[in-house]
Amino acid sequence: MSWACEEVEGLRWWRAEPLARLPWVTHGFSTRHGGTSEPPYAGLNLGLHVGDAEEAVLRNRQAAAETLGLGLEDLVCAEQVHGAGVARVSPADRGRGARVFAEALPGADALIAQAADLPPLLGLYFADCLSILIADTRHQAVGLAHAGWRGTGEQIGAATLKAMGDAFGTAPEDCLVALGPHIRQCCYQVGAELAERFGGIPGAVASRGGSPYLSLEAVNLNTLLGAGVPRDRITLGSPCTCCSEELFFSYRRDGLTGRMGAFLSARAGSG
Repeated sequence: MSWACEEVEGLRWWRAEPLARLPWVTHGFSTRHGGTSEPPYAGLNLGLHVGDAEEAVLRNRQAAAETLGLGLEDLVCAEQVHGAGVARVSPADRGRGARVFAEALPGADALIAQAADLPPLLGLYFADCLSILIADTRHQAVGLAHAGWRGTGEQIGAATLKAMGDAFGTAPEDCLVALGPHIRQCCYQVGAELAERFGGIPGAVASRGGSPYLSLEAVNLNTLLGAGVPRDRITLGSPCTCCSEELFFSYRRDGLTGRMGAFLSARAGSG
């Protein structure tokens, strides 16, 4: 199982192959390719909160939503406070945060929804943090989470699965999960405190040149396995956002920069 990149109407999307095979799921992780933003946000910046011109971001968001077969009015966003809060999205939330950052669902770093509720397009934004995309194949429910090192430490993947279980009856063994593009261990140098915090997790910390490097993927994989998701239902191997300036924005590499988007939706009665 792997991630693959494809071009759709001038935009490049990374997709997890197992999720792409589900006819009721729409998903994608954007790149900076395309779009109308100017440097230092050049390309398809989707973040309203980074100082880019609002009109450019809204054009970019509209283009992204349309290539996914939806519109800007369908998009729902979270505040993303680097925590482990999970918000259930209903049809009444459609459009929350799509045009105005302050209207995003407050205090949340993860969104969940179910196809039976005719869910809108869930959208979160990234420039090195890791995205977690979850599809419950039994109940046609989806979850999307934002995991920086803080959310990773608070086990946001497990929190999202629990919220889906409480809301929809989701069982971890029925889920397909994909960990999206993020700053990988090759580039993610951290301090001694984080190295000690995550050092007991297999593959989480490596030493190079006397400095520790953290794998967000390894820590989140450990959390998901501990929550009960089978290893063969988790897609890893997405690219490093810091390594490829042509494809991705990276806060660690560039500082002032744009944001990619991870998007996820479900459609009732599609398979």
